[in-house]
Amino acid sequence: MLKRIAVAVGLGLTAAGGGHALDVGDRERLLATGACPGCDLSGIVIRAAELAGANLAGAYLTGAILPAAVLTNANLAGVEMRIAVLRDADLANADLTSAVLVAVDLRGASLVGADLSGASLKSYLDEPFDSPMTALEESLTHRYVTSALLSKADFSNAILRGANLKAAILRTANLTNADLTDAVLTDASLTGANLTGADLTRADLTHADLRGADLTGANLTGVDLGAAILCETITSDGPRNDDCRF
Repeated sequence: MLKRIAVAVGLGLTAAGGGHALDVGDRERLLATGACPGCDLSGIVIRAAELAGANLAGAYLTGAILPAAVLTNANLAGVEMRIAVLRDADLANADLTSAVLVAVDLRGASLVGADLSGASLKSYLDEPFDSPMTALEESLTHRYVTSALLSKADFSNAILRGANLKAAILRTANLTNADLTDAVLTDASLTGANLTGADLTRADLTHADLRGADLTGANLTGVDLGAAILCETITSDGPRNDDCRF
């Protein structure tokens, strides 16, 4: 499963708030079996890794660098990942239920058909920590603290029921037919996002930026669009320009 994986360990990395650090035994277990549920992999670096179908349920991945990783059909339920990089990763059909993703860079990632029910995608500043940041965390924080970075990510057909996407950056993201029932999208940036056919039943879009977003065919039952920012926003009832400043 895992072919030619180069792993570099950030020495002395301690995950904020929990005292977690990369366990060499856990690293070897992952490399040998492709399964390491509940393992501590904080600070691990795996570039373009082949991790399809990997079992990492409940694992700690703070500070993980996993650009362009293939995690299709992976079990990532309940993972805890803070200030990490999954840019351009393939997470199609992955199980991310109840995952905690704080200041994770998912720009350009594919989450087609992924299940993020109950997941929390937050900015670093939303989370209080008891212990000081390590050098790696402090360095990464300068780039990723503001929000969950999800621009251009593909969430088509993804399950995001009850997901916390507060202040998430979802510019031009593809959320076609995504299930966002009861999702929290307050202050989220959805400019240019494709939400055609999405189920937004009871979703909280308060102060969400929907300029240029396409909501054609979306289920907006229980949603107050008047609390969102609308300009050249496409809906099934026609364009909305409530907040345009021409």
